[in-house]
Amino acid sequence: MAFALSRVAGAAALAGALAFAGCSSTPSTPFVDPDVPAVSVNPDGLAYPTDHIGTRARSKVRAGDRLANFAFQGYLDGNPQGTLKTLAMADLYDPDAKRSRLLHIQGVAGWCPVCASEAKQTLAAASALRAEGAVIIQVLMQGAKRSVGPSLADLETWCDTYETKHAVLLDVDGRRLSVFGIDGFPWNALIDTRTMEILDQGIGAPRDVAAYVREGLRLTNGPPATY
Repeated sequence: MAFALSRVAGAAALAGALAFAGCSSTPSTPFVDPDVPAVSVNPDGLAYPTDHIGTRARSKVRAGDRLANFAFQGYLDGNPQGTLKTLAMADLYDPDAKRSRLLHIQGVAGWCPVCASEAKQTLAAASALRAEGAVIIQVLMQGAKRSVGPSLADLETWCDTYETKHAVLLDVDGRRLSVFGIDGFPWNALIDTRTMEILDQGIGAPRDVAAYVREGLRLTNGPPATY
């Protein structure tokens, strides 16, 4: 659906020569990003939905498609001193809203100044949004150089720079999320974790991250989509 809260145009798609924190001066050796098996059930043992999987967001006339059960490696608590672990979307599936109601995914690149600005807003708002029922994950798709998949060092730099307390994951060159046709950064999506319905997705950063996520939370106050 089209939210009243618009995303900023995907300026980062036009800003390829720009970088944040001077990272573009050092080439990245991309992380070897193998396919990792995704668990098929959520923490309560309920099977992840396999019907109506796709990429379309909710509209005024139809429910959104369900997000595929992607699995990523990364730092699940945002702490780069830890070890890489796997997070599958099934881990976040929550039909009874016991743990969350909304998932906010940010697809980002280390060189992208718009991503950096969104990450700073996220840092300021994340604690309050978690308390309201939102889960935030950031997926690093490119590193400090444009069109170069992130290295493990890029992932660690991102976590340190933005003091992350949420999952920060690797998707080298969009091996998984490229199904959304991502051609610029950042890419943002809101997912109803009760059904894994895609409420919104697209290129560009919200003008106000907290307001954008709260609009998604407002939608999850209503009944979940049926398929």
